[in-house]
Amino acid sequence: MDDLIFEVRHSNRRKTLEIIVDREGELVLSAPKDTEEQLLKDFVQEKKFWIYQKLAEKAELLKPQPRKEYVNGEGFLYLGRSYRLKLVDDQQTPLKLIAGRFCLRKDLQPEAKRHFIHWYSNKAQIYLNEKVQALAARMGVEPAGVNAGLKVTHLLAISPVEN
Repeated sequence: MDDLIFEVRHSNRRKTLEIIVDREGELVLSAPKDTEEQLLKDFVQEKKFWIYQKLAEKAELLKPQPRKEYVNGEGFLYLGRSYRLKLVDDQQTPLKLIAGRFCLRKDLQPEAKRHFIHWYSNKAQIYLNEKVQALAARMGVEPAGVNAGLKVTHLLAISPVEN
């Protein structure tokens, strides 16, 4: 219909019409078995704004993210805010967040990606432990443990292939 292409799925069990925008942005129209074509077209026409809105959201999510360069001024997200990177000469730990900036030792710049992944993973582990303990106390249960096992590569715009 117009510039939209749908895969139409008919089902004997289905009672209503449904439009799905799948992960890749493909459109699926599910309908009861003997639904007339005009009813399908009218339904799509009625839902056109919603369809285009969902397709735009999918396109934004699938857009390639810029690569991090780990240079002074590079922005990194943490808890909904962006923090700039500052390369420093002297610091005990490889990477830390202080005074609203990520500070990375200059001599460790070639390994910056690894240090950011380690930093984010540690913060996530602490955060998840606190949340699980609070929920466990409310529910009166004892958790076996928390395994963050998180992939933070998307935060750093690192492709999974590189890991």
